[in-house]
Amino acid sequence: LILLSLSAFPHIELENLLRINLPFVDGQTFDPVIFELVFGVVLAAFFGHTSAANSAKVVLRRDPGGSALMRGNIAAMLTAIGLYSLWLVAVNGSIPAQELIETTGTALTPLGNLLGGPAPILGVVYVILAMGIGVIFMSFGLFYQVREMLPASLKKGRQFAISLAPIVLIFLLVEWLV
Repeated sequence: LILLSLSAFPHIELENLLRINLPFVDGQTFDPVIFELVFGVVLAAFFGHTSAANSAKVVLRRDPGGSALMRGNIAAMLTAIGLYSLWLVAVNGSIPAQELIETTGTALTPLGNLLGGPAPILGVVYVILAMGIGVIFMSFGLFYQVREMLPASLKKGRQFAISLAPIVLIFLLVEWLV
């Protein structure tokens, strides 16, 4: 993401960054669908940072007050805000608004077309890694949630197998559907 963003910076045009399209300004109408879009993007962007719960048990054992967990979570959120801001400036500055509006997929396609070279490959690598890390965090969350519901007296091996079962079943279901 950083490489793609930095590669786009030489292509940034000030007029792209200064374009304003707000409801009720310059005769623009209000479209309530924008709330769905904004809410969905913001929720998806910060969903990965709920993964702090996956490490909470280990961190809280070492720091019962939770200050390290809070500092780590704040650092992760600030890092995400920085990365998303870098990406936003790079994409919105280098690709004209009309082209972004007409794009049906992600901004990676017009950015790859603009940059050429290894940019489309970097985009594919980013998408695969982003989806992969999302699956890992969700799987850990599901694993820990099931394990938390099991009785503590259950043998560790059996507890592990039962906690892993929903993840394996979802994987098999998805493979069957594909």
